[in-house]
Amino acid sequence: MSEKDSPRGSGQRGQPTPFTLTEEEKSVLLECRRNSIARGIPLGIATVIAVRFFIRSGMAPFHVQRWSLFYYTGGFLLSFMAGVGSYREKCFQKIMALENSTLKQQVIDRFYSQQSPSGQQVGLEKDIDEEPSSEYMCVPDTTTRTTPCTQGHLGGG
Repeated sequence: MSEKDSPRGSGQRGQPTPFTLTEEEKSVLLECRRNSIARGIPLGIATVIAVRFFIRSGMAPFHVQRWSLFYYTGGFLLSFMAGVGSYREKCFQKIMALENSTLKQQVIDRFYSQQSPSGQQVGLEKDIDEEPSSEYMCVPDTTTRTTPCTQGHLGGG
């Protein structure tokens, strides 16, 4: 496949076509970034406190006491990443709730490009709760490649 025939229309194969974000899209992404970090930092601090208690109580093996800085740092980083990752689904829902969004369309196109050989989508159903957390839920329609927002449960109101 030549560069001109690339399915994404970019100069290099596998790279998405660049687009500019609207102010609404930028604000949603900024909010996602702030909220995910706000989840990660407290979780990381709680892990450091737990490791400190574990070491100070004398229950920790010698190698944990000797290399405590490594365990503090590693525990904080792993917990921070878990906290940031835990906000992924909520951010996904915020992006899918945007109307007339190129970012939303890029997300939908990415999921459609990751279809399995049997024609089933990979990953999209995992990212949407069975019980939506908000009043409106946007669900991609596989037949029309659109994303209508419905009220209530998946599949309609």
